[in-house]
Amino acid sequence: MPLKQYTRNCSDCSCEVKYKNYRQFWRARRNNSTCRPCFYKSLVGRKLSGETKKKIGEANKIALLGHIPWNKGKPSSVELRERLSKIHMGKIVSNETKKKHRISQLERFKRTGIPLNIDRGATEFFADFNKKNDTNLKPKTFWDLGYIADGYDENKHIWAEFDPPHHFYIDGALKPKDIIRQKNIIEHFENSGNPLFEFIRIKSDSNGVPLKIETIYKGTK
Repeated sequence: MPLKQYTRNCSDCSCEVKYKNYRQFWRARRNNSTCRPCFYKSLVGRKLSGETKKKIGEANKIALLGHIPWNKGKPSSVELRERLSKIHMGKIVSNETKKKHRISQLERFKRTGIPLNIDRGATEFFADFNKKNDTNLKPKTFWDLGYIADGYDENKHIWAEFDPPHHFYIDGALKPKDIIRQKNIIEHFENSGNPLFEFIRIKSDSNGVPLKIETIYKGTK
């Protein structure tokens, strides 16, 4: 004997919604609920407060406590990687989303205690440069940008990037990722009304020996 089905119409789109038992049907009718697609559509663009996000995060921690994903430690197959690559190919990620990813990564580093990556020769170079030029360049995390400066002088408002060979192509051209980073940093301070006094790039060899010091940008004091 087939199980009895209960149906009603969605309060938004009027499509037919089926329920497996009377209890679910009765609750949906009492609350004048929408169908699942309409519910998800209503969440688009909805902004949650920091307190709400925190509550959701705590609830998820409790719900997932002791839960081990079925694919933990299992490498993805070549077919799956190719399929995922095709799905995401051509997708354009906004600058705002990229910034959120950078900030999230920095927060994860801080939370897990992952140490700051300092390029070989950078510490020695900045110590010597500071003595000769009366500066105080040192690493600094900019949370609102999602970047860590190799060297930043708070008093003189100078930003310095120390670039080992992996930042360049074989022909000596700076890689696009570094160019975009440089552009984002300069524009951020210009838009804030407090432009950098100077943006410096230091090119080094694989042993950390500086080869070239170049001022890329010079603003106003």
